[in-house]
Amino acid sequence: MQPYKQDGAEERPRTPQSANLRALVQKACLVAITSSITVDAASASTASLTAPFWDEDLFVFRLTLVYAGVNYTVFRGKVRAGNDCY
Repeated sequence: MQPYKQDGAEERPRTPQSANLRALVQKACLVAITSSITVDAASASTASLTAPFWDEDLFVFRLTLVYAGVNYTVFRGKVRAGNDCY
């Protein structure tokens, strides 16, 4: 049984040279990629890892404290525990 082909689509004949060239290119790319990437090269620097920590420490933490303080002053005395609360 022949595989289905669309009208006008012709299959290119494969030569041994094209298969060898394809295998050679694949091996060369694999060697180039695996030998150039190391854990040290792929990891981020210490400065770029500490920057988000300080950004969060200086901005987000203070913003959270201000938000909690505003909520405390707005809702102080307005919320009461019921009899069924523990």
